Amino acid sequence: PELNNTELRKINSAKEKEKRKREFKEILVLFTPSKDCWALPIIIDLNIIMFLIMIFSGVGIMFPQGNELIKWGANYTPLVAEGQWWRLLTSIFLHAGIIHLAYNMLALFFIGLFLESSIGSLKFMVIYLLTGFIASINSFLFHENMVGVGASGAIFGMYGLLAALMLLKYVDKNLTKMLWITVA
Repeated sequence: PELNNTELRKINSAKEKEKRKREFKEILVLFTPSKDCWALPIIIDLNIIMFLIMIFSGVGIMFPQGNELIKWGANYTPLVAEGQWWRLLTSIFLHAGIIHLAYNMLALFFIGLFLESSIGSLKFMVIYLLTGFIASINSFLFHENMVGVGASGAIFGMYGLLAALMLLKYVDKNLTKMLWITVA
């Protein structure tokens, strides 16, 4: 039988739209908390939401200024020393540009998928916040006039936890080699 090219294009177009719709839903699942995995999506969502709010308020998307970040809760030693201790926690949800945010969330995503399923959501959340807070304290203690933002300290803490779990042999030895490469 003769092929109707117009109908074929319509069918292929509909299949392509359905495929894109399905892929979009699969991506949204990564940002949606579930019973078994709620901490990682919440942390990633908070970071993205804070960044979007900052951008829509006029903060630079690529290279925000230090004074802009300080207004939003960045870790800044003189203000923390004056009693604004909350900055040690809020700063881990702020980022100095879209690239900074993207790299941090990508690194968090990779480590978070494995760790949260291994240790549980509550422990994951507590350890993330604790390591981020400790990293902020270190920045406060060792950098006098630096404006500090980002999830890097918390993320390095999570990678440190993974390394400890592997060294203590809490991780299946078949996964350990691949995970060491990831950590490196």
